[in-house]
Amino acid sequence: MSLGYHMLIDFYECDKNKISDIKKVEEILISTAKELNATIISSNFNNFYPYGVSGVLIIAESHFTIHTWVDEKMCAIDLFVCDPKIDLKKGAKILKEKFEAKREDIKLFHRLPLKEAI
Repeated sequence: MSLGYHMLIDFYECDKNKISDIKKVEEILISTAKELNATIISSNFNNFYPYGVSGVLIIAESHFTIHTWVDEKMCAIDLFVCDPKIDLKKGAKILKEKFEAKREDIKLFHRLPLKEAI
């Protein structure tokens, strides 16, 4: 039995205008969730000053989160889903294109219940 899949993504050399714009960041996460056929429940995003965005998109299948560091042209994204039909690799590719990232570091974890993880 699987509890889900958890992808941690660090994007580097992103478009500064996109990762500093709270509306754009939220729009990108929502549109990506829709492209992956995730069921959006709610979203909450916040601007930090001098700049940076943090946000969470709650989906029926779990969550997507993001934190941006504009001065570093970097964002960290966390995608967790309990539905294996949601293609996280496709999601990472879409997000990389939308944030215009030049480099990425991606880790994918298969979350297992304790009895199977031992």
